Amino acid sequence: MIEFCIGIILLLGANYALHWGVKHLNKGFLHQSSWRTSIERIAYLPMKSILWVVGVTYLLTIISSYFSWSDPLFYLKPLRNASIVICLAWGLMRWKRELKLQVKGMDVGTLHILSRLASFIIILLTSLLILQIFDINILPLVAFGGVGAAAIGFAAKDVLANFFGGLMLHLTRPFNIGDWVILPDRQVEGSVEQVGWYFTSIRDKQMCPLYLPNAFFSSFLVINTSRRSHRRLVESIKIRYQDMEKAAAIIQEIKSYLAGHSSIDKNLSIMVNVEALQEYAIAIQVDAFCLTTRLDAFSALKHEILTHIYSIIRNHEADIALSNMIYKS
Repeated sequence: MIEFCIGIILLLGANYALHWGVKHLNKGFLHQSSWRTSIERIAYLPMKSILWVVGVTYLLTIISSYFSWSDPLFYLKPLRNASIVICLAWGLMRWKRELKLQVKGMDVGTLHILSRLASFIIILLTSLLILQIFDINILPLVAFGGVGAAAIGFAAKDVLANFFGGLMLHLTRPFNIGDWVILPDRQVEGSVEQVGWYFTSIRDKQMCPLYLPNAFFSSFLVINTSRRSHRRLVESIKIRYQDMEKAAAIIQEIKSYLAGHSSIDKNLSIMVNVEALQEYAIAIQVDAFCLTTRLDAFSALKHEILTHIYSIIRNHEADIALSNMIYKS
């Protein structure tokens, strides 16, 4: 009974010492750290659980020895060790969750997949350690698991293909949530809403959600327009044949206007030239690269440029050519 009481006193004292240590640790050298409030959330409960597991196991050992119970003593040590392993795994899971909240500047998708992989590794290692503690030979389980995995993989090859497709999407990041993507082979265009493990959700121009299996992206072309550096302005301006003598001056003034525009990239080619002599008009090609990438801003810029080009043509007392039928009339 004296030994039992001493065990209870030591257990309560260890719990108090743990609580006091964590409290003063937070007030000490971690008072300016972002982990100050995280120590309790990560380590306190797992460490407290380990203390209770060790203490209760010790007390049960005393009781079993006093009453000469041999069977409980046989199972107490494996149960204690397995409980300690579970508590340590619990602490790692809590640390992983806290680390996920503290990490800044990393892509959300990459952080998510790293968190999932860490959880899988922790659970797998914990399960193997517990089996080893209870003297269960894991080699037959590994062999059986290999055969079973092969059978399941053959039966669910599409599911696995989509899973590994999602893994590659998270690792390579060809697009992020919110990017505007185009799949010309399937005539799909829209904004990426979700990148899951099995499918990717894209909302199209009609605001309808499209759910595409992840294996789909490894077989077809994907154009990510949100990562473009420029937008290309290509227009064919048609003037009348009677304005042929004014074409050179018109072309030179349009080129000077584009070269002086702040939204046109001067490091890339700016081409303004006669493209073709068509049946009823002289086609002048305007080809330049705009620094604006947003569609709404590009549309406004295009409106501004085309309006100014028309003013240049009119200032030279020329005009836009109409169709052959209307022009003859």
